[in-house]
Amino acid sequence: MLYEYLIAHGFQAYPFIEKWPDYALQLPHHKLPDDLKILESEYKYRLILSCVDKNEPRHAIQRFWPEYIIGGSTKDMGIAIATYDMLSAYECLMCNNPLNLDSKTIENIAEEFKNMSPDLRRLRADEIGADLQAVEDYLAHPKCGHLGEQEILKFGVESQGADWSVGFVSVASGTLLAAQLVKYTLRERVALLEEGNTLRFSFLNPKPCTSKHLRKDDCECSTKGHINYHYGTTKALADIFKRQRNQERR
Repeated sequence: MLYEYLIAHGFQAYPFIEKWPDYALQLPHHKLPDDLKILESEYKYRLILSCVDKNEPRHAIQRFWPEYIIGGSTKDMGIAIATYDMLSAYECLMCNNPLNLDSKTIENIAEEFKNMSPDLRRLRADEIGADLQAVEDYLAHPKCGHLGEQEILKFGVESQGADWSVGFVSVASGTLLAAQLVKYTLRERVALLEEGNTLRFSFLNPKPCTSKHLRKDDCECSTKGHINYHYGTTKALADIFKRQRNQERR
């Protein structure tokens, strides 16, 4: 267990082997130091490392509106380490991790791809092994039966078929996430974000790069989520989670 390793090397760790948001809904946690118990009683989380690989738990984490999240993810041979800062104008953990991905159409995917910068298009194509020129040709002349259809569909099949991963890709993702955490603790967070809020690396195109992504206007982080964070109404949201969880258990 990771927490056993941390404790053995002099870190303080307080394991909770259950799902989130059950952790946040089972207060107080008596083993925590008093200062952390006070913050948790107000549902204030300063820093969270997100290492989950499904979008539903990502949304559950973000909806408690932590001040800062560092999230690691992998796709095929690619890695993305993103920082989500509620004090910045950048995206949140939900923005690019939509639910119900299976319902996406080729038109939806094409529209999202059009809105990417040329550099990000190239990077995403490299990450998943898509033929960028075929995709660009399809975007310029979209029609049924185009060779680019199969290539552009590669951008929307995260949840189709069995998930797979390569061990060294996951290890590299954890290493890069730890590196970003060290940067966060040693440097001003604003300086870190100036480099870009997402660090990407693909073993198919082994050259790390950073990119910047603003909040989506139709995402909760641009509307009620932003308000919840700044005006401290997260406790009310937690009460809603509790009621929903109690109903599910009946």
